[in-house]
Formats: sequence, structure tokens, C-alpha cells
Amino acid sequence: MVNWILKLKQIKEIDIDNEKLENKIVISLERISNTFRVLLWEKAKIYKLSPIQIQIILFLVSHSGDKRNISYLSKEFNLSKPTLSDAIKSLILKGYAEFKQNLDDKRSKEIIITRKGKKIISQIQDYKHPLVEVLLKMDHQEKIELFHSLLKIIEQLVLSENHLVQRMCLSCKFYELINNKIYCNLLKTELLPAELRIDCTDYIQKQKTPFEESSVLREKI
Repeated sequence: MVNWILKLKQIKEIDIDNEKLENKIVISLERISNTFRVLLWEKAKIYKLSPIQIQIILFLVSHSGDKRNISYLSKEFNLSKPTLSDAIKSLILKGYAEFKQNLDDKRSKEIIITRKGKKIISQIQDYKHPLVEVLLKMDHQEKIELFHSLLKIIEQLVLSENHLVQRMCLSCKFYELINNKIYCNLLKTELLPAELRIDCTDYIQKQKTPFEESSVLREKI
């Protein structure tokens, strides 16, 4: 009898915990993440690739040479170098990627996508279309608010040192707030809140504490 009472108490505590808004949001993000993984797996099976191999291919084709190496990729995907190397070797054996000697640093090799790899880019990058379709049904203001909420979550994760690779405007040396307006010193132009980037190819980490002006941005958006 006592055991049943304890179990009922535990269930009640779990229900109360699940009812907290913060937990509902986390659970919602987890379900979206699970959907993302399922879509990625389904696409991976078609081409006999692993989900991480698809992500590596898409990363390599959309980023500059200084980011196309084992060291950078291991940080990007939060994988050990041996694990990342195995994934790259498999892509090379399948003919989707190859090593290219870095002319600026002979000790470093750049990983590039082959002609065969480029042929499947359009097919594999559409795995996320079901999620895009859902977003297309939302009005513009809803999407802006969602985007900025996600930026804030990423910001806090970075601040708590959760090993996220960041190429966001908010922590870039070119980012500046001038008269409460967002300004990119590289592009020499003002940016609208919806134009903030989360994966900028020109990103350079600023030296001062990241996001020290983010409270002003929060007021703006």
C-alpha cells in the first residue's frame, strides 16, 4: 500500500513538472528535434549514408576552405577527431569527397566535395522541406518572433559554455548597435532583426564578452 502511495506521489510530481511552461517548451523542442532526425535518417537510407555524413556534405559545400578540415569539422559537429575522420573516410570511399592539399599550409588538407557528391546535393538538402512547409504557413511576424526566441536560447547556451559553435551576428566583431539600430560594420549597412545571421561565412569572434549588448537588442525585438 505504501509503495502505491509513493508511486502516485511520484506520478503527481512528474505531472506538475511537465505542466511547467519551461518544460513544455523543452519537450516541444525535443519533439521537433526528433522529427528532424527522422527526416534526416529517411534521406540517409536512400543514399546509404549516415545522417552525419549528409550533414558533413551539406556543410562542406556551403562553407569556405578554412572550415573544410578535420579539426574544424570535429568542433562544428561536436565529434572526436577519430569519429569525424571515419565519417570522412567513408565519404571518400563512396566517391562523394576527397582530400585536397592546402597550398597555404602543407600540413593541412582541405576536404572537398567531388563531382559525384555535388550531383546529390539538391536531393539530400531537401530532407528538411516538411519543416519548411510548416513554417511557410505561419505569418511573417510569427516567424520573426520565433526566430528571435530561438536566438535567445542559443545565446544563453553559448554563455553557459555548452560547446556550441557560434557564427552569429550577436557575437561577431562586426556587429554593433547604433542608436538602437542593428549595424554590420563589414557590410556597412543596417540590418533588420529578421536579417540577423546564425551561420555567417564572414563571422569573426569579437574579443569583448559575447552578447553584452543583447539586452538592448531584446528591447528592440
